[in-house]
Amino acid sequence: YPSSTGITEGTKSVSGLACSFANASNMTTDSAKITFNISGLTSSGTPFEFSKTQNFSKSKTGAEGSDGEGGINVIITRQGSFRTYWRQIGDQGKILTTPEKVSEIVGGVEIGDVKYVQCKVLIYKGSVDVTASALADPTTQGKWFLNNVWMASNTDTLNIPIKSGDITYADGVDDEVRFEYTDTNAKNWKGATV
Repeated sequence: YPSSTGITEGTKSVSGLACSFANASNMTTDSAKITFNISGLTSSGTPFEFSKTQNFSKSKTGAEGSDGEGGINVIITRQGSFRTYWRQIGDQGKILTTPEKVSEIVGGVEIGDVKYVQCKVLIYKGSVDVTASALADPTTQGKWFLNNVWMASNTDTLNIPIKSGDITYADGVDDEVRFEYTDTNAKNWKGATV
């Protein structure tokens, strides 16, 4: 018969030359064991004897930990939009022989004499605005992209004019604005709760 420590072995069942035990129960300690002493005769009639031990342990719930870091949420806002249209009447009120393409910014911001569509990034950790702290952290490597072209780094604002050099942004085609960053140091980003 088996011997047990901290647990009750199951009921023994013999069928022909096979012996089995039902499931163990009533584990009263955090760890327990059942040692099975096995003896018999080989097919040639030689006696044998050995032991096998089955170990048990309980998995317990640990103490409740503190709340983890809030998830990172990035919001891009936009002020203004491009508008492109064709006009038939010129500045002097006369009908134009060829329609003229007009591009403008509606509802944007004006810096000096130039109007821009302005995009801003807000970085939240949980409900805390950590934008300034995140962008001051050199590991963040915050980058603005417009139509997959890198435009600016480590700033919360991207100002997009109607035209920059040979590139016209107010061209009647939707633009893709993207902000990329690295959050490996986010645990150190601090800010004010909103």
